Amino acid sequence: MPLDSAYTLRISSIPSNIKRQDYADFVRSLRIAPPALPAQKNGKSSHWNPLKWSGKKKKTDLSRIDDAELPSSLLAREAQISDENDGLEPSTTAAGLTSPPQAIDDIPNGSIEVKHASLASKHGSKLGTVSFTSKETLQQALKRHEKGKTDHGYRWKDLDLSRNFQGVTVLYEYNEGKGVEVDICAVHGLGGNAMDTWTADNGDMWLRDYLPSSEYFTKSRIMTFGYDSDLTDKKTVMTLENWAQTLLGNLNEAMPEIPVSSIRGIELSRCGLVFLATPHSGATQADWNDFVVAAAGVVAGVRQEVVSRLKAFNPKTVWDKRAFLNLDPRPPFRCFAEGRKMDIKGLGAKLVVEQDSAALDPKTPAYRIQNTDHKTICKFNRKDGPYVTINLALEEVCLELDEKLTTDTEQSLRIFGHPRFVAHAYPPHKGAWWEGSEMNEVQYRLALDTPLVGRTEEMAQLHGATNQSSEKPKLTVIKGIAGIGKTELLMRFAMSQRSHRNIFFLRARNSKSLENALADVCNSIGFDMIENPNINWERWLRSPVAERIQIFLSWLGKDFNKDSLLILDDAEVFGAASIQAALKYPAWHVVMSTRDSNLRGGKRKCRDLPLSPLTSDATALILKDTMQDLDRDVSRRFSGRDIRSLAQAVHGHPLAAQNVIPFLLRYLINVENPTKDFIRILNRGSLGEKKVFFNFKEKDRSLWDAFNSSLQLLKRQEDSENAVRLLQLLPYLRTDDDCIDSFLQITKKEPTTLFNASEDAIVLRSEYLVVSEWLNKLQDVSFYITTGPTRPKSLQIHPLVLQFAQLIASEDAQKRRIRELLKMFYELGRNDYHQIIIPHAEHCLEICIQLGTTPQDLGLPSEVELWLSNFHTLPIQPAGARSSSQRIENPFCSAGEKKSNDFIRLCEEAKECFQRLNPEDGYGQAGPVMSKCAASFKELKGLADTSGYQEFENLTPLEDAVRSFYGMASKTSIYPDLLAEMNQFRKNLGRQPDRKGVWMLELD
Repeated sequence: MPLDSAYTLRISSIPSNIKRQDYADFVRSLRIAPPALPAQKNGKSSHWNPLKWSGKKKKTDLSRIDDAELPSSLLAREAQISDENDGLEPSTTAAGLTSPPQAIDDIPNGSIEVKHASLASKHGSKLGTVSFTSKETLQQALKRHEKGKTDHGYRWKDLDLSRNFQGVTVLYEYNEGKGVEVDICAVHGLGGNAMDTWTADNGDMWLRDYLPSSEYFTKSRIMTFGYDSDLTDKKTVMTLENWAQTLLGNLNEAMPEIPVSSIRGIELSRCGLVFLATPHSGATQADWNDFVVAAAGVVAGVRQEVVSRLKAFNPKTVWDKRAFLNLDPRPPFRCFAEGRKMDIKGLGAKLVVEQDSAALDPKTPAYRIQNTDHKTICKFNRKDGPYVTINLALEEVCLELDEKLTTDTEQSLRIFGHPRFVAHAYPPHKGAWWEGSEMNEVQYRLALDTPLVGRTEEMAQLHGATNQSSEKPKLTVIKGIAGIGKTELLMRFAMSQRSHRNIFFLRARNSKSLENALADVCNSIGFDMIENPNINWERWLRSPVAERIQIFLSWLGKDFNKDSLLILDDAEVFGAASIQAALKYPAWHVVMSTRDSNLRGGKRKCRDLPLSPLTSDATALILKDTMQDLDRDVSRRFSGRDIRSLAQAVHGHPLAAQNVIPFLLRYLINVENPTKDFIRILNRGSLGEKKVFFNFKEKDRSLWDAFNSSLQLLKRQEDSENAVRLLQLLPYLRTDDDCIDSFLQITKKEPTTLFNASEDAIVLRSEYLVVSEWLNKLQDVSFYITTGPTRPKSLQIHPLVLQFAQLIASEDAQKRRIRELLKMFYELGRNDYHQIIIPHAEHCLEICIQLGTTPQDLGLPSEVELWLSNFHTLPIQPAGARSSSQRIENPFCSAGEKKSNDFIRLCEEAKECFQRLNPEDGYGQAGPVMSKCAASFKELKGLADTSGYQEFENLTPLEDAVRSFYGMASKTSIYPDLLAEMNQFRKNLGRQPDRKGVWMLELD
């Protein structure tokens, strides 16, 4: 990357008295294409005369365009192109775009999108930057400026526009340098660029567009330094030392507060450094002579004298590092390392700078920044995540510098060997601290006024776990899938503990780091926590954030805090490293909620509280609660039977239950039977219909949001590609039965010519141990859960999760997976695995019916189609009316519910079989499926006789299935004894509670 920026122009030769509005007008002249003026009578066109400041009437007066017409992202902060004489702090303003006039001649039509702009002072004159959305738009702007310079009326012809960013460029300066409290200068690495190195893909250059809006750096001067770091530039003779001298000289020029007589005017005691993936000691396993070159994208012609400085254990590098650590005073510093490998052409995925190499002090490892590689560690596209980490590091370094400057004056106030302040042992005035995210009076009143539905037992277990005394630090973990109610349970528990014990509730929201969340708590209770606050308050304010956090955590580990709770909600959002760090905190009791089913407590005494789906009754209560504010006429549309059916349909998922009734009111209230249509959508609706429900959100989150956040967590794991593929394959397998484990254990031979080894199929052909590892990754985000120490043979995957896993693929991708699986089943079925694979093959064919397709439409080989037709009892055809039996089984359902669902499914299969038969030919061909129905009914009746009819919750579909089977049995005359039994069975169902006024008629 040369000195020239690909996306940003450097604007110089700007008059020193230019005002904000004038500079904004200039940016407009680059952005807005001038109008095509009509030809004059002499046949010549009028000159383009933008922004001609005179008393005469202008044909085009762009100066009248007000600020509302500036690009929405032109100014991230007003001070970036402000009238700096006013000394005002930056303020956020944004405005929309207007329709630009037409361009002229060879300038492309339309407007040029300007991403960001800045204006600052240097050497008493002004220096600006303007960033564009692409290389092409930058070139168009340059061409527009050059063309304007040929027009005598062009106001900006004296301004120099260049892509070259050699030397120091001031990006932001408070109040023309008057009152600047801190100077920040960014220095890129080899092959970098003063602007592009720090610019994210969305065009945001965080030093210019984010940092000035940070409260701590409002009164700052922010600069970037560019030097000829092109590794292939053979003409330059500059060395590292030469670049360093140039940097110091340039800083002297840009910082008028420093004496200009010597570059030594910058005092060592006033310097601090933050290193982003900087190799301080080369690497132990990489040949830097090739590795760094490849990382920079250079092929040949490398300046060896520069690259060799980075070789592993280079003597000069070791000396540089040792000399820095021996400095007195030594500047405060922070070191960060990349958190992921970078794809390098010819080398594959590699860490460019190892964590050890990125550390300047061996005693303090470099902090890895999650999801950043060597290039993205210095580019931020939003004001959270890694940006917050670096912003916090800059603040900490500045605070350490402030502390050093005041140390001498404070020494007389301190006793030698004592800390500046410590946390005391007594609680606040109200008896106990109750601090953290959403710990406020409104939430407390809401918790008092609304009951906790369906989690009484789990709440009792949580109280019991937190009340048990122990001499060993404890960890209580609430585990469950997304949207299952972990946060609700933790919030209610925290509310119930108000005034009884110290509660510090840290919630991962908006990608906030754990350190930030702890810092918020420290800022909130710091005045009460420090000893002698009247004396130490100012010191507390000046102390680094890391020191405040350490004081708080040490205080939390004292014996008098054994009952205090540190609660982390959605802990996995903080990151795996933060979770492990939290487990090592000295706090006596840490409570977490997480989707990581594999999380263990380390050396802590650990108690797991897994959350299963709600019962049907509890789910029905949530549904009824969402109907409280409905008009009476509307609420009458939903009977008690509808509520029970809807509760069954969402399989006890609280978030889904909260969204169902509002969804029906918005989309299905005008259909004849909203409940029936909703159940149809879930069971056999199209992908588009299902996605509408999954994306629906009544409050703050949809099912799609919840499950997709787990998917993103899975994708962030290392080597997770095959785990993601396995997740997308599971919907096409029978996961609710032991047959899934038997299938995964099959020794799968190499495919024949029928089987093309696609990536998806290779996943299922992998060894059992390898697949188990991928299942383990699904457990890390609770796509797949276990409720005990061992994995059962069936997979406990929530039906809605399976539907989501199916929906994230297109319909074509789904058909492709089914085709590959059926071909695999065919081959395995010929190799003594027939009985193991039949359930999975039937399941795939059922999904075919759901998709409205047939095996013939999948392009299967003829022998595979023949094999399927020989064992499958369902019609291999795209039923015009799709079978209602295509349900995904709920692994958490009761025995009665499972047997009911099996019976309902078999009856619907039998009904479809009857519809294909000609009554004149008799119903003998229906014998096999009728036998299955009869056996299933016997199991139902046996369960009812031993456990009672309350085992059956899904009453309406069950009644319909019994009626349907009764009619078919009457026609065949095969099971005359069953007719009376079915009649009595339905009568008993009708007498169940909640069936007031309903009496069953005789079936005959």
